[in-house]
This record gives sequence, structure tokens and C-alpha cells, in this order.
Amino acid sequence: MKNLKTLLALLLAAALLAGCGAPQAGPAETDAPTEQPAPAADSEEAVVVTDVTGLLNALAPGAVIEIDAEQLALDHAPDYGFSYSAGAYTWEQIGWDEYALVIRDLEGLTIRGRGAGGTQLTTGAASANVLTLRGCRDVTLEGLTLGHRGEPGFCSGDVLYCDSCEDVTVRSCDLFGCGVTAVNAWKCTRLFLEGCTMRDCRAAAVNTTLCTNVQARDCAILRCGQGYGIAALSVASCNGFALINSEVRDGKNSCLLDEMNSSSVCLLGCEASGNSFSEALFRIYDGGVTVSGCALADNEFGKCYATENCFAVTGSGKALVSFADFTRMERKPFEGEYIGPAPYVTPGDIENETYVTPGDLSQSAPAPAPAWDGEEAEVHVSTVDELLAAIAPHTTVYLDGEEFDLSTASDYGSGSGLYYAWIDTYDGPGLVLHDLDGFALVGGGMGVTLLSAVPRYADVLYFENCRDISLKDMTLGHRIEPGYCAGNVVELMLCTGVTIERCGLFGCGVIGICAANCSDLLVSESNIYDCSYLGAQLDNVEDALFTGCSVTDCGSDYGFNGFFLNNCSGVFFDRDLLSDGEYRIGAAG
Repeated sequence: MKNLKTLLALLLAAALLAGCGAPQAGPAETDAPTEQPAPAADSEEAVVVTDVTGLLNALAPGAVIEIDAEQLALDHAPDYGFSYSAGAYTWEQIGWDEYALVIRDLEGLTIRGRGAGGTQLTTGAASANVLTLRGCRDVTLEGLTLGHRGEPGFCSGDVLYCDSCEDVTVRSCDLFGCGVTAVNAWKCTRLFLEGCTMRDCRAAAVNTTLCTNVQARDCAILRCGQGYGIAALSVASCNGFALINSEVRDGKNSCLLDEMNSSSVCLLGCEASGNSFSEALFRIYDGGVTVSGCALADNEFGKCYATENCFAVTGSGKALVSFADFTRMERKPFEGEYIGPAPYVTPGDIENETYVTPGDLSQSAPAPAPAWDGEEAEVHVSTVDELLAAIAPHTTVYLDGEEFDLSTASDYGSGSGLYYAWIDTYDGPGLVLHDLDGFALVGGGMGVTLLSAVPRYADVLYFENCRDISLKDMTLGHRIEPGYCAGNVVELMLCTGVTIERCGLFGCGVIGICAANCSDLLVSESNIYDCSYLGAQLDNVEDALFTGCSVTDCGSDYGFNGFFLNNCSGVFFDRDLLSDGEYRIGAAG
């Protein structure tokens, strides 16, 4: 190895002595030029090129380049691997013998192909970006197909990387994987993707950081993500991001949109279908996200939000808090004009919502529920279908059978009612009850009536945006061997006034009772047992009382036999006030 390094050093020294001012060479071909061609003068006439050398030689401020070729393999350029200290482009070393083409500091450049599929710009360098724009202004890429030639799943570079650019338009282009991300932008202003396809990328479609006014309109995002825990769309520290009248289909990501420290983020007139989101539909850390006229329900996701306290809003300012809000929303193309960056907007500050112009965005609000006539209903049921049909506000449903296996529902996984829906998880549907007021479910006694779920990743019962809910005299749990579940037994999100009385909650569910953003929770004379992690987890819960309850055989493999509290107040276990933290809880008394 030492002799090899010495030989390489001698060869490099000889090359430098052979020509004053020659560029530093990587593993390029022996006939590579020693100098980069001088930029041509600005011209409105198009320069037609048929190979990589012609493309590179034509790069200049104001140049309009038309590529009349089916494919240009960028890594086959004669000077591939040469690093130029000046000029319109350079080759940036990524790995030991892989280089990325970097077009830099150009203004007014247009590169136009024959149309998507007609002209391909590719590289075989799996660790390199196919094309990098750095410090450029007023650049247009049109009618091109860009991607890596490697086998899917083995790339670590992006397709298009924009670094510190302004006014970049990518129009009618096809950007394909195995690249990690189709479009990755850093510190860019006014980046527009128009009528583009972004497909088969390993991790994500679009990733933007520290950008202003990024828009993707009439685009198709297909099969991006391979379950690496990355969102299809990531927006970090940006002001103005919009996905407009576009489709996101058949991907595998952690979530659809990951927003952090950003404002004026919009999904308008879009559709997402056939995707699997392992974490949630959205991960929103700071708010400022508007979703309007979008069809998003036809996807697999366990929760609407990965975070507990930030929600998207409709164009009219209504917070989208429940699964029902998304299932009722229909796609409606956005006909208005997206202005871009605007003052920071939250659900409580919709008067400043000036970042979209004309267009009726209120159509995305859920349809109103029928008005209550003042009567309390009582319904006796003996099948799961009868149970689902009886779910309604101000209704007490009596379970007259011994077991209600939710997987036996005739609309299992495909239907929905006004107050319930099936939400897809990794291994099957879970039941979500939402927007209920004054609903009670009463069995024949703990150990007498069983309400069960089969999918390991689904919660047995998930209540969202409900008030005055009661579960009494029954046993609830998963029908599978203990220790292998990922769903909880009872999950509560945005609920108030919940009573669980004389119930048995058993695993393999991860947690017996999981509650977030809830208040006024009463759990009495109930047993939580055989859950794989915790008896209960409470996040942002106010006023909860557990009395006469027991927690046994929970968390024997993964956690501990007890409770976990975060940002809670007024939580009691019998007479003991619990503050935030972890607690080991035993039998009642």
C-alpha cells in the first residue's frame, strides 16, 4: 500500500509538471482536456448538442442548450473526475473513484431535452448526485430524464441537488431512482417543479432546508421510499412550500409530510393513495401547514399525526384533528394562485392567512353531523355489524353476545360510517371511533363479554376527538400470542370525559391505555394485564383518576409494570398524585 501511494504521488507530480495551470486530475481518461473551455457569450440562439462533451462545452451564462440525443452518460465525459478551480462546471469527488457534475454560478441557463423519456442524463456513480446546481440563478431544466443507472436500492446520491440557487424551474422532467431523493434543495429561493415525475427513489421525493418559496405543481410522486423512516416530503426551516394538484402514490415512507420550523406550508388539490406511512400521515412540529381539497384517506397509516400538539388546518382555518376530517375531505383541484411566503399562520391566527388567493378553500371542511334531537338512545346488539350500525352520539350500546371479533365486520377494512372508520395498519385494519358525544359501550361483565381485534399493529379501540365516552363491564384485547403486538388496547386522542369502568384490558397490546391531549379520564375497578410494555401512557393529559385498578404482568420483556406520564397534571392513582415520569404500579389496594 505504501508503494502504491508513492507511485500515485509521482504520477501526479509528473502531470503537474507537464503543463502549467492544468487541473488536478482524478481517475479520468488519458485524453481528457487540460483546460475547461471558456464560457461563450450570452446568446438567445439555442446550441444543439449530441454528446456530453458538447453539453459541457456549451455551459455558459445565458446559454440555451438543446440536447438532441437519447442518453448522455455524464460519467463518460472525457474530463470526468477533473476538479476545476474556475469555470462553469467542475467534477466534485464523492467516493474514491466517483464524481458528481456541479454546474456553478451561472445565470440564465436553459437545458432542454426531447421530453421526458426522450433525453436521459445519467450517471453510474451511485454515491454522487446526478446533477448539482450551485450558486446559480434563473436556470431552467426542461424535458429531461435524470437518474442513476445502478440497480435500485444501491445509490446514496440524490438525483437533483440545488445548493444556494435562485429562480430554478424544473419543467416536464422525469427524475428516477435509485437516487436517495429526487430533489434536494438547500438555501434556495423560488424553486419551481412543474409537471414533473419523481419516482422510485430510495428515501424521499422532495427535501428542502432553509428555502423560500418552493412549489411543486401538477407533479406525480411514484413509489418513493423503501421504509427507511424518511418522509415523502420534508420541509425544514422553510418559508413557503406548496404541493399543488399533484399525486403521491405507492410509496413507503415514515409519513407524507415532515414539517419543522417552517411556515406557509400547503398541500392544495392533491391526492395520496396506496402509500404505506409507518409513523403517521403528518409529522408537524411548528404548525403553519394548510391542507385543502386533498384526498388522503386511501393509505396505510396508524395515526394522523406523529406529534401530539400541532395540527394542519383547512384553507378556512379549521384544524384537522381527526381521521374523519381526512376521510371526508374530497379532492378538488386548486384553481387559485399560491403567492408563497407569508406571515406565520396558526389555527388561532387565521386572519393573517394571506398566502393563497382566490379560490374557495372551505370545501375541505368535514360535513356537519346531524343535529341532536335531545333524545338518549339505547340499542342492544349481538353482532359486530349491529354494533357498528349503532355507533352514534348520545347512544348507549349493550353488547348481548359473548365475543365481538371486529375482524368479522362485513365492511372490515373497507367501509366507514358517520362516526367510525377503518384505518389501515401494517397487518390489518383497526377501528377508529371519532367525533362522538355521549356514547357508551356496555357489556355483560368483565370476563363475560369480549371485544377483540386480530391485527397486531392495530389498536383494539381508538377514540379520536370524542367527549363523554364510557366503556363498562367488558374485556378488551388482541387475539394473538402475548409479546408480538405493536398496537395498544385502548387509545384516546383529543378526548374529554372518558370513563372506563369494570373492564379488563389485556395484551399482547403494547399499552393498556394510551391517551394524548385528553382531560377528565376516570378508570375504575379495572384490570390491565399481559401488555408488552406499559399499563398506561399519558401525554398532555389533565385530570385523570385510576381507582381500584390493578396492573399486572405488563412489560416483562421490554419495559416495566407501570405508568408513564409526560406533561400531565392532576393525575391520581388511588390517593397518590403522580407527576411526570415513570411509575411501577401493582395490584389494587
